[in-house]
Amino acid sequence: MQRKRRAERCRAWHLVEAFFKGMADLGYQEGRDVHLPFSLRLQLLITIKYGTLFRHRTTLMKVYDNHFLDALERIEAVHKERTVIEVNMATILLNAVLGDDWCNKRVRLNSNPDAFMLNGNDMWLAAHPVPPPDMRRIMYTTRVIHLSDAMFTIVPKVVGFERFRQRFHKRNDTQALYSEAQIASLLVRNGASVQIIGESGKRGEDFDLLATVRGVPVSVEVSGFESGALSVRTILNKLRSKRRQVPADRPAVLYLIVPDDWMKNYTTAFLVFNQAIVSFMQRSKRFNAIVLLWEGVTAAQGGGWAHGGLQPVYNNSPRWRIPDLSVFSLKRDKWSQYRTSDSFLAALRSGRFRKQLRTN
Repeated sequence: MQRKRRAERCRAWHLVEAFFKGMADLGYQEGRDVHLPFSLRLQLLITIKYGTLFRHRTTLMKVYDNHFLDALERIEAVHKERTVIEVNMATILLNAVLGDDWCNKRVRLNSNPDAFMLNGNDMWLAAHPVPPPDMRRIMYTTRVIHLSDAMFTIVPKVVGFERFRQRFHKRNDTQALYSEAQIASLLVRNGASVQIIGESGKRGEDFDLLATVRGVPVSVEVSGFESGALSVRTILNKLRSKRRQVPADRPAVLYLIVPDDWMKNYTTAFLVFNQAIVSFMQRSKRFNAIVLLWEGVTAAQGGGWAHGGLQPVYNNSPRWRIPDLSVFSLKRDKWSQYRTSDSFLAALRSGRFRKQLRTN
């Protein structure tokens, strides 16, 4: 037992060291090192229990308030464009949560980019041209910022975050992990309690998230499609396979990540999905809702912008009822915006950030 605890403490300390290496992220950009006192290292170590990193976002922010803000001040002194500032701060946060190795491969620009994150450097982009307009850099910045905001939102509130963090290191499907983070963040932001479920591989128990809505547990599965043509048969095959993964004794919601190419013609895509989902729900009461999720990008003079969509389809006769189905869809916030996550940059810039530190 003592040997096991020593190993856990050693692993926790390595996580601490990885975090401080991540905090030097701004330093590597500006050619300087960021040195933090041992007392802060000790405070972070106290927040780690048996190797679990960042159990509470408030604790993380208390310890690193000045360092995140210092980094923000340095970046804002050099850059004025919000997107540039936001992607730099997002990189620092992701490095802190997911580690240096993960970010080197999937966040920082390099010559061997992740197929989903599109973090190719200028040399790689030039060597792999695409028909104009080239929107890959826009998609890259959007995904880095969205992933960072999702992590910022879920760290303090989901149960089993360390299990989720380890999933990023063990799996290579970045798009699926990105989507799971977005959905977990959406549910947290909408007021649900969320638990990360371990991958069991057992029929009826192999789903991603457990959301509790007004005391009712709901199984949540997030899945996508392999590349191929949009067809009713393809969608039905996916729905039938997912039906067997969730428990039969409680409500369930299925999120489907739709390929960008399928949504180029919304009208055709929705007609095909509607035919498949209606046919499926006539025979199955397992899912209370099937929610379509997709990304898109629109070119404009001098650049463009990324956008996304989320469209739920509800089962009128589910086996089990959910008290509030709106939790599983986008809601308009007090600024009349639709967001899946809280903004890390906005929190840093607002007085709410320091107020949260003082009151906790």
